[in-house]
Amino acid sequence: MGGVGLASRRREDGSRGFERGCHVTCGKFSTEFTSHSRSAFGPRLANASASFAKQSVASWVVVASLAAAATFIDQAAFSSRLMADDAATVSAKTTGTEKTGTEKTGTEKTGTEKTGTEKAGGEKTGQALSQQLQAAARQVANSQSHTFAYRAKAGETLRWKVTHLVTVDTKIRGSEQSAKTRSSSTKSWRVTAVDDEGNITFVYMVDDVDMWQSVTGRQEIRYNSRTDSQPPREYEVAAKSVGVPLATVVIDRFGRVVKRDSEQSQFNPGLGELTIPFPEKEMKVGARWNVPDEIRIRLEDGRVQRVQTRQSYTLEKVETGVATIGIKTEVLTPIDDPKVHAQLVQRLTQGSVKFDLDAGRLISRQMDLDETVIGFSGPDSVMQYLARLTDELQPASAAVAER
Repeated sequence: MGGVGLASRRREDGSRGFERGCHVTCGKFSTEFTSHSRSAFGPRLANASASFAKQSVASWVVVASLAAAATFIDQAAFSSRLMADDAATVSAKTTGTEKTGTEKTGTEKTGTEKTGTEKAGGEKTGQALSQQLQAAARQVANSQSHTFAYRAKAGETLRWKVTHLVTVDTKIRGSEQSAKTRSSSTKSWRVTAVDDEGNITFVYMVDDVDMWQSVTGRQEIRYNSRTDSQPPREYEVAAKSVGVPLATVVIDRFGRVVKRDSEQSQFNPGLGELTIPFPEKEMKVGARWNVPDEIRIRLEDGRVQRVQTRQSYTLEKVETGVATIGIKTEVLTPIDDPKVHAQLVQRLTQGSVKFDLDAGRLISRQMDLDETVIGFSGPDSVMQYLARLTDELQPASAAVAER
């Protein structure tokens, strides 16, 4: 388009120069050659040239030249107009195309924005609806009463994967020590009988253990009952308790221990309590109940101090048939001796469990403990106790595959 406009301007400039030359040379022509009369200039110049030729044959050459020039000017002007028109047409088409493209882009953008807005609106509406449904489900669940009962079948075996992590950091008279232990074990209930009242008899066992400990300034100690034939001295008791019946236990359907016959010296690698005892009455979300307990602490002089405690339970929520229950150990006996407190913290619990109402069994548990004891071994002594205990019910297929 730029080239067409430049050619047109060059031709127009040439036409104006030739018109001025003709006006000076042929004084008898009074017609002015202006740019706005170029479209009619050719015919007038041809007629004037013919009249001039009658007056003087000698001027024929000049007349002929003028006629030829007039024809050239007319053609140049016509060509210039065509090129200008073509340029204008091309420009209009291009502008129209660009405009159409812009309008199309704008339309597409508007459509995209509209689609995006509709999509965002749909997602927002969907989320709001989902939240409303969840809130309604929680409201219904909270208003319902639930009965908690253990269930099992004679001949089945229930297994839980238990992980216990403990870190104890102590500082005594400027000397610091860190002791860390980790145990991973599989505990099992081998159900032998279930009577008409729902009482469950099972053999309690620890199928396997993988234990490790590390103490500042000492060599790490490990034992895995699956791979190690001989345990280190520190884990000899644990090794003797693996793969053999530890106790035969009878619980009623509410989880209360009716009878317990121990067959081995009790070994508890962070296994926690066997069951959670439930009230016999129906409960709604928010219900609380307590179970009294007693912890025995051996003092330095050999005496045993009894500390009264209770396990406090709270039904926090019920979703899709699974109840979440909060647990916390509350110490009822006043403890003023930091040495007793240092032993007691290892027996405290705080966390939650999940219980399958339909299956009638514990499916998971997590207990966390973070306690600090000051002055347990002198005024400038500090002990920091961190622990986590987790249980996970193993699927029957996975449990069989592990054996």
